[in-house]
Amino acid sequence: MNDTQLKIKKIVNALRLEYPSMSLESIIEDIEISIELLGINILYSDLSDLEKEGRRVSGFARVNKNTGRPEIVINGNEPKFRSRFTMAHELGHILLHWKWLPGRRIDHHFAEITYRADINYSQTEKARERQANEFASELLLPVDEVKNLKNQYPNISLMRNALADQYKVSPQVAKIQIEKANVE
Repeated sequence: MNDTQLKIKKIVNALRLEYPSMSLESIIEDIEISIELLGINILYSDLSDLEKEGRRVSGFARVNKNTGRPEIVINGNEPKFRSRFTMAHELGHILLHWKWLPGRRIDHHFAEITYRADINYSQTEKARERQANEFASELLLPVDEVKNLKNQYPNISLMRNALADQYKVSPQVAKIQIEKANVE
């Protein structure tokens, strides 16, 4: 694991310790409820009006002007595993980049909308997207879980599919986490 991955792993572990609603079991059971118990509203919308050049928008984070609370808006047309990853990804932006703490208000002028599907990002924005992806992956399927389970599967393909089903992630997320765990 690289330094960024280790730092994010520590953040996710601290989050789980501080907020029981963010336990791995709770995240697997219902990530939406887990995030809402932190004080972040989850909303669903048809985001097709935000599509650019055929690229879909999976979701974004914003601050409700009236409450000062973060909100995550999810594209209601996406598959469930994609919606789960988007929720975790946007939570990553809120915690890592906005430095939001549960119970606190955010001035809506200091928070930006971060779209996952935008390809015209600066190097800084690309780094932030990678960090949010790393946060989402670690929140949904921790590398340590993969390491602990590696001996239960006869091959990587079966492991990838079983982890994707068990942790409610895409096979691609499971594959990435398996690679990070150095399972061969």
